[in-house]
Amino acid sequence: MSWLTEFVRPKIRNLFARREVPENLWHQCPSCEQMIFQRDLATNLKVCPHCAYHMRASALERLAWTFDEDEGIGAGGGDGDGCTPIAGGFHDPCSACGLG
Repeated sequence: MSWLTEFVRPKIRNLFARREVPENLWHQCPSCEQMIFQRDLATNLKVCPHCAYHMRASALERLAWTFDEDEGIGAGGGDGDGCTPIAGGFHDPCSACGLG
């Protein structure tokens, strides 16, 4: 065996070896059958950029799209009651027109 077969040939094979590609890297749109990159599909919230077809999303994905991660499930301010105070107090719309 020469140094060409022991040293150079494995280096050349490593240069031209096929790399493994993950299977979930591309998605095919069921409507227009275009191939969509996974990151583009996630950025568009699972909507096809070619034909505007809305693909199925799980409940956890929809909740992640709806709520911010640092905000939590509750709505409103930080006190937890869900109500925000109105500046200037309560104003009755009927008292202004004289119907109430």
